[in-house]
Amino acid sequence: MNIFNFGKIGIRRLSTTLFITLVTLLIGCGGGSASNSDESIANEDSGQLMISLTDAEGDFLSYIVEVSNISLTHRNGSVINVLPETTQVDFAQYVDTRELLNIASIPLGAYDTASITLDFSNADITVQDSDGNPIQANAVNEDGASLAEVTVELAFGGRANRGRANHFVISHGLMSHITLDFDLDASNTIEFTDGGALVTVAPVLTADTLHKHAKPMRLRGELASVSLEEQQLTLQIRPFHKRHGRFGVAQIYTDNATTYEINGEPVISEEGLQILSALEPNAAVIALGDWNKSTRQFTASEILAGSSVPWDHNDSLRGTVVAREGNLITLRGALHEHGKGHVALNDVFTFSVSDATTVNKDHQAATITDIAIGSAIKASGTFIDDKTLDVSTGLVRIEQSTIAGEIISTDPLVLTLQLINKRQPDLFDFTGSGETTDQDSDINAYELDHGSLTLDQLAIGDLVKVRGYSNAFGAAPADFIAQSISDSSEFKAHLVVTYGRIGSLNAIASNTQNGLLLNVEDADHKHHIYQAGTELNLQTLAAAPLIVPMDEGGIYSIAEGKSVDVYTDYSAFVSSLDSQLGQGKAITRADAQGYYNSQDKQFQSLHLRITLQH
Repeated sequence: MNIFNFGKIGIRRLSTTLFITLVTLLIGCGGGSASNSDESIANEDSGQLMISLTDAEGDFLSYIVEVSNISLTHRNGSVINVLPETTQVDFAQYVDTRELLNIASIPLGAYDTASITLDFSNADITVQDSDGNPIQANAVNEDGASLAEVTVELAFGGRANRGRANHFVISHGLMSHITLDFDLDASNTIEFTDGGALVTVAPVLTADTLHKHAKPMRLRGELASVSLEEQQLTLQIRPFHKRHGRFGVAQIYTDNATTYEINGEPVISEEGLQILSALEPNAAVIALGDWNKSTRQFTASEILAGSSVPWDHNDSLRGTVVAREGNLITLRGALHEHGKGHVALNDVFTFSVSDATTVNKDHQAATITDIAIGSAIKASGTFIDDKTLDVSTGLVRIEQSTIAGEIISTDPLVLTLQLINKRQPDLFDFTGSGETTDQDSDINAYELDHGSLTLDQLAIGDLVKVRGYSNAFGAAPADFIAQSISDSSEFKAHLVVTYGRIGSLNAIASNTQNGLLLNVEDADHKHHIYQAGTELNLQTLAAAPLIVPMDEGGIYSIAEGKSVDVYTDYSAFVSSLDSQLGQGKAITRADAQGYYNSQDKQFQSLHLRITLQH
């Protein structure tokens, strides 16, 4: 087994995380009752297990591999496989959501470890170079050999605590979560070569039982039934791009806030379930929403159904509009899916629209002029060739875009752009975006309409992240209609310090209950904080920032070779790390994901991982 570490590409830091959420009848990791710890795995009673996948934003355009196995190991040694069949997943496409993979029943009892197996034999991995261009990458291990299957194993609560209360117990009548976090961010090293790129893979797995930072969940599949009285629908799960298979059945609840789009048309909430109930059997459905730990229910905030879901009858495309000439629209980062489920990335793609094209935006009907440069879109139609989709009588859904930049004026609000949907702004051709040629959008003076959003806390020079929509094609200024604005204190950040393959015995300056201080002077080529498309060289600071734990909800791990010890209790992490350092073990790498406060020079860590030399 190996480990993943993503290197910097251009000015941006790759930050990708895969979560596997196991929603199960269990008492959490550590600190839970162990009254059933000796219960036989052969017990015929079982609990329901929900598995979902996600990742965090990064510089991969595609990371398509096969998940061939997910299993749990009972403390008596029995192994329970919870994945019904090998499933291809493009982890790069799941930044803002997690997707339900499977619902399974597993025996009651106590479990010590979990593992996931990825098959890289037919991997399709595409990264960006410093100019934002797509580069095909080959996956290799630390010795440079091509990868086939890679298995990562997680020990709950650390190896030293196995056999105690640091397992999780699947117990009758209690529904809880556990999130297994396969962290791609600190586990892939990218090296560019004359012929492409190499990704050195060495996976690390961590776990979360608190779910303080959960993302929305997406469920997709075939409609089984609708209950108007109970305001719910039942879905036969078909995860990712699967069309067949036994992945379980999910109950989806709705409320008055649920929005609907059915057969390409927005539907008012009061009529949504009624129209769903009239659809043909096994109609395609996608539901986006949240799992409520208190009620143990999934409630949908948005439901797409019928022809609004790419399925057997049409082809689909998603990406960001980088240019438009009349009704011919060019995308970058284009992921296209053929009707039968085959998915591929073709970074540059074009599609054509007409007045007959159905366009939706923000759950309302829109027009083709709303398909603007910088828009994030999903389109369905018919492929003409490998690089062209005909959407003249199809459907285009405009989704919120995310831009990041530095404020150069507050009245009006104007930015120097750094990123548009994670792509470099130099890739965009804004010709035709303005009412006149002189008013075409300018990435060095990008004007925002912020409406009633307050700007009291913002100042010239601040970095901001903005979600919203590009103004209609030919309507600038303003260039962008903001729905939300976040300053740099709300940007996720990634701290990484590396000490070479041999490692350092002096990597830790101090390790206390108050936080961890790294010795960055001993670091090799990585000693940075990456945030919102920028990087901070820690060796240029008077002192390295103190890495402090979350008040609750943090995940802390120690990786060594094939084993990863995971802690949700920071005190246990500190003690274990002290013990390892006391044995003379060298540290090769430290990673933290969270929030950086430049004023108090502290890094609040959601996830903290120390990698030991093996």
